[in-house]
Amino acid sequence: MSAPSPFMLPQRPSLLALESGAEYLPRLAWKNGFASAMEFGAITGFKPDSLIKMHDADAAWLWELTGIPKAEFKRFAMPANAIIRFGSGLVKRTQLQTTGVRYCPTCLRTDAANGIPHIRGPWKWRMIARCPVHGCVLEFDRLGVAHLENFESLAHEPCEQPTASSISSDSYFLARLVADNTAAQDNFLDGMPAYVAAEFCTVVGHLEAGLLGRPLKERIPDGFENPELRQLGFEIATHGRDAVWRFLETIVETTSKRVKHPLDMFRSVLYWASINKHNSDYNGVFRFLQEVAEENMPLAPGDAFIWRIKKRKVFTLATASVEYQLSEKRVLRVLATRYKDRELPRFLKRNDVHALLLEAASYVTTSEAAQAIGCSMELCDALIKRGHVAVFSNSEESTRVYRLVHKVEIEALLRQLDSCIDRSLSTAGMVSTSEVLRMRAYRAIDLFEYMLEKAIVRIASDSDVPRFNNLYFDLGEIRSVFKSRSTSPFDELLDVRAAGRRLGVKKSAVDQLIADNIFQSHIVTVSGRDVIKLSSADIEAFVNDHVSVSELARKMSADASEITRNLNGVGITPVVNSHYNLDHFYRRDELPETLIS
Repeated sequence: MSAPSPFMLPQRPSLLALESGAEYLPRLAWKNGFASAMEFGAITGFKPDSLIKMHDADAAWLWELTGIPKAEFKRFAMPANAIIRFGSGLVKRTQLQTTGVRYCPTCLRTDAANGIPHIRGPWKWRMIARCPVHGCVLEFDRLGVAHLENFESLAHEPCEQPTASSISSDSYFLARLVADNTAAQDNFLDGMPAYVAAEFCTVVGHLEAGLLGRPLKERIPDGFENPELRQLGFEIATHGRDAVWRFLETIVETTSKRVKHPLDMFRSVLYWASINKHNSDYNGVFRFLQEVAEENMPLAPGDAFIWRIKKRKVFTLATASVEYQLSEKRVLRVLATRYKDRELPRFLKRNDVHALLLEAASYVTTSEAAQAIGCSMELCDALIKRGHVAVFSNSEESTRVYRLVHKVEIEALLRQLDSCIDRSLSTAGMVSTSEVLRMRAYRAIDLFEYMLEKAIVRIASDSDVPRFNNLYFDLGEIRSVFKSRSTSPFDELLDVRAAGRRLGVKKSAVDQLIADNIFQSHIVTVSGRDVIKLSSADIEAFVNDHVSVSELARKMSADASEITRNLNGVGITPVVNSHYNLDHFYRRDELPETLIS
């Protein structure tokens, strides 16, 4: 055991649990008859202000005077490092009050009555705004304590008491400096260094204030030491990681339509990350925030939050349209089944919409099917009616019934088409599909079926991808096959005007139906001249599947023009766009039941 120091003072008060070495010196001086720590320093040649950093030599000098272990004097020291051990926690030195003194006037007043007045070391950390015992706002005296003869001038009447919840963050962060990190309800905040946890609470509180209607600014008012925001954030973060996750999701859901650019919601987070990203103490909380952003914000690969994004997990309507190759209107229709009673959110999570949109992407509309097959809508309708392509209806709850075709059906039909092509044939001297159909003597559906039946076999193509519109035919073979297949007797054919009377439309409308290959025309020589005739069976089949706007007008006692406008308004278009409204025909299976019942 070492011998007592010859400099040891006669009166050696104990260093109290939360007391720092710098604020202990005045009590030591008073106890040994000095008027103040400043007088004690003047006589001994020691500068009281040097105890703020508490170098080893300073701690050794105090040990010689008091016999108190040097480590106890260094407990709340503030050495000149960026991040320092302060009590039981890690803090930023810039967050510590290195000049003057912060104190609770009520504590000093109570100490004077019941114990030993002393300055608490944790009060130096500005992330503690109020005394956790009395609720007083900690006050600041820029002159410090070295000149004082006692603490009476710092003690006064208690300040107004806050509610218990308003000091919960101060109680927690005090515990982080003096205990073994057991104050939180789970290990989320405890898993961060004390200074990171305090800043995180302030950032969360700033976001909470934005949720309450305050402007979503990048900079936090009064910085990370804002006690009001820190308390707001702590009341959320103290409930753990899941609670913070849910809160941040709420931020995205609530504010997404208030901002033009999604990242504007988290400008304060991004600013915080930009000034601390180099510090590994923040990695855990920054990874958490990055994960929240990736799971809730429409960020594409290559975009940056705190770090670069590798995989898209959230869509907007536009990006979902591109990703699944569906029109935006189609995406809206598909998702309407999921968000029946709610407004469609601006941001769509992949996990919520992927299955629905992937299934929808497996189907195409009849117009898209016609484009894929390389044919007109009229031929596509005929293929559907003849059973070559199966169709499915969209949701019955929709205003309009849409016929959808599965891509598998189209692929199967195209494989059949491909099997009909003789790759050894050259297209030279052959006629294209469009040239064949322009002759008007041959109907598209018949041509298609004769191909599938192998009745027509001399078929060539100049494309690697088979489509009906890129085929070439031997015209002689077509004439021969169609002549052999024609079974319509003369008395079953109607001229164009008679067909118009049966349909209830003008001759010009019938001409348009022939031009669009809806009817197959037959050229018959009558009295030495060629006359176009139409099959009465084809006309009856057309009447069964279609209805004219004039018939609808008579049935409803309404104006035909008004009916046409109303149908166009809900996206229902006629099979032929004639100049006259009375010549419009609509597919019966596309019309609402109220019109055709």
